[in-house]
Amino acid sequence: MSLESIYFVTQIIAASAVTASLFYVSREVRHITKALKLATYQSVVESSMEILHSLYTSNETAAFYHRCLFNHGELTAPEKLRWHAIMITTYRHCVIFYIKTGRDRWKMKCGSVTTEQ
Repeated sequence: MSLESIYFVTQIIAASAVTASLFYVSREVRHITKALKLATYQSVVESSMEILHSLYTSNETAAFYHRCLFNHGELTAPEKLRWHAIMITTYRHCVIFYIKTGRDRWKMKCGSVTTEQ
């Protein structure tokens, strides 16, 4: 075997090794991306649970939400301000949910809401 043949064989082996390592890296990147998306979704769910915690642990809060949703005209000025703050918080939570989880998951969870880019 000549020196030139040995050189070509080593080049083929090196190219094969580089190709295999690229496939491995792409697989790892996909795995890390999936894990990151799941962790992000989990944090959004935990945040939602914190927001809803007062609803299912306090009758007073649940009654306030009911009055806000079904008898909004009967609210006092401080209650309207409190409701406005809750709605701003909810809106921001939804925006963060959209940003963190992406457009596809948003459409899946909120099918009636459509956004065009």
